[in-house]
Amino acid sequence: MNYIRINKGDLWVTAAVEAGLFLLVHIVTILALLITREQSSVLLGGTLLPIAGAIILLVLTGTAVLNHFDYLITFGCTRKRALANVLGYLGALSGVLLVLSWGLSALERAVFPSLWKAVLGVSQIRMESLMVPEGSLPPSDILFVEDMSLSWWWAPLILLAGIVIGLVGGAVIHRFGKRGGWCLWAVYMAVCLVAPSWLERISTSMAATVCILAIITLVLGLIWAVWDLLRGPIRR
Repeated sequence: MNYIRINKGDLWVTAAVEAGLFLLVHIVTILALLITREQSSVLLGGTLLPIAGAIILLVLTGTAVLNHFDYLITFGCTRKRALANVLGYLGALSGVLLVLSWGLSALERAVFPSLWKAVLGVSQIRMESLMVPEGSLPPSDILFVEDMSLSWWWAPLILLAGIVIGLVGGAVIHRFGKRGGWCLWAVYMAVCLVAPSWLERISTSMAATVCILAIITLVLGLIWAVWDLLRGPIRR
């Protein structure tokens, strides 16, 4: 708990970044509606916020493993206690991001369709995508809003994935140094280059198999990362 209090500034910064991203997206959306007069918009908070939070957690988890963990041990903590402090810190960060993700998504659904309606000066809102037959014009007094947010239970899973990936990646660099970092970069680039074209041809059953294999790989990587942090060499 003391370690979390010492780093409570990170909680405020993380919350500010997440809320700032949410606000920026909606400022851009309103400006786009004012300029284009487009009569459709989308609710993205329930998808964008968990993904942004997972990226933040991934970076902060890697930083915690590479810096905070060794720092705590240097000042007399046991490995178990140092790891517990780091995980507690990450748990507090993920709790803040989860509450923000759920809260801002609820705020988006409650407030922004009506705000967009007022901006466009239309009389009705329909919570569906805009489908206009070829050669026809959309109704002039209706705003179509498509909800592209994920179900609520996706948010904790996505945030957890960010922590796990950050923990594994941080442990790899912690153990192997620059070589580990270059290997992670190579894996990342391979995924970025191969995945788009590969996903276009993959079947549903194959996608499920790949997801299961990815989850198994992450679980095994997490087990190794925890073992390595508790048993591996410590950088001084």
